[in-house]
Amino acid sequence: MHRARARGPTARARDRWCLRGSEHGDLARGAALARRLGALLRARIPGVADGARAAIVALGAAGGRPRHVGSAHRLVALAARRAVRPLAVHLGSAALARGIGLRAGAGRRIGGHVSLSPRERRWLIGVGVLYAAVVIPIGIRKGGDFTQELTESERLLRGLPLYVANPEGGIWWPPFTALGLVPFALVARWSLAVAKAGWALLNVACLGWSLVLARRWTTDWMPVVLGLAAVGKPLQSNFEHLNLTPLLLGLIVAAAADLQTRREVRAGTWIGLAGAIKGFPLLLLLYFAYRRYWKGVAAGLAVAGTLTVGAMLPFGLRGSGEAVLDWVRISQAATGFGKLGTQSLPGFSFFFGWPVPVVVALELGCVAAVAFALRRAAGGERNALYEVGLVTLGAVLVSPVAWLYYYTLAFPAWVVLLSRSTPRPAGFRAMLLAAAMLTSGLLTFGLYPQFLWFIREANYTWGGLLLCAVLVTQRVAQPHLRPQPI
Repeated sequence: MHRARARGPTARARDRWCLRGSEHGDLARGAALARRLGALLRARIPGVADGARAAIVALGAAGGRPRHVGSAHRLVALAARRAVRPLAVHLGSAALARGIGLRAGAGRRIGGHVSLSPRERRWLIGVGVLYAAVVIPIGIRKGGDFTQELTESERLLRGLPLYVANPEGGIWWPPFTALGLVPFALVARWSLAVAKAGWALLNVACLGWSLVLARRWTTDWMPVVLGLAAVGKPLQSNFEHLNLTPLLLGLIVAAAADLQTRREVRAGTWIGLAGAIKGFPLLLLLYFAYRRYWKGVAAGLAVAGTLTVGAMLPFGLRGSGEAVLDWVRISQAATGFGKLGTQSLPGFSFFFGWPVPVVVALELGCVAAVAFALRRAAGGERNALYEVGLVTLGAVLVSPVAWLYYYTLAFPAWVVLLSRSTPRPAGFRAMLLAAAMLTSGLLTFGLYPQFLWFIREANYTWGGLLLCAVLVTQRVAQPHLRPQPI
């Protein structure tokens, strides 16, 4: 056991004098509190208090004083950030280290939430407006997916059967989206360009919502920005086709945020809504069941089922069920192995002619790796964004249909990887860089050598597999340190 160094009566009297108030003011009282904090921490863990002392010395040397605060509490908070972060890392709690170690000038963390500062809010709104100004014209000029789906909403308005045949080269979005796009279909009767602009703006808003939510797991904005760069081309492709991946991203990150605060019913509701919009996010309910979030499972299934069947009620009770079954039937017919060049594991049958048993074995191996990583985490720190990000990536990989913009949903996994400071195994950085080059789509801009054609064809599938391997490897290599009383 490490004992605190004995402090003489003179030093203790000086600290008491500083704490009561003196001509030294806030700086002296803060230094006294920091010394006492350091003595307490040094008694259990050697070297931890050095950060607190260094913070006080550095601030004093710079002539700094607490701003906008009439006491030493702000100064002690600065010292505590330097002191408690090593303590938290020593005890194996990276979440505590990240939660307390907010950078200067960052948003405040209140009850597990990050409250953006006015400056951050202005920057986020400004960047969002600029981004919208770029992607809206692109979506208006292209936006084929959105235009195609509007025809289904128009048929719903006219009372015509929806799911007679699949569109060329894909499948229809689930029934709930046909109802959800009705307002845009009504606007499109007047101006298709305005309808496209409104849809693109909704996607930008959901993307901004995702960034604000993901910010809760980081100490600054850098992991968030780099995470966006790691899914750059998939994100841009979403706006070129005017798909809805940012909506799914916002709902999935919101579910992770609610799971982190143990609100499983609301988290299940978000997943149910995402499943009603696109289908495959319902695979995340298997993760809920694995973690025994039974209320969340029930909420997700109830929301997804109610929205899916309820959207077809204009055809009557019997007709709504038949419409849903028609959508399932024609979707299954179009998504068999080898029928679509999808950027998921089933696409290997299309690109390379791999036998179905081999692809199924790969899918089972992917599911087993995800389950192993979740089981490994069961006895240690529980990071909802890590687990939800890993399961979402696995869901994309095993999904019968996954186009390149689906890999925008790898954003949560990238935020986790780029914001963690835990020990990393050998070769981790090389794997991380290779995964980033693949999921960002960087090499697809004519940079692939001809002999790597087999990676080029399924670029995002390989990137997803490598990113999944990085996530699992990091979890396996992470030491399990139990918190100890101090």
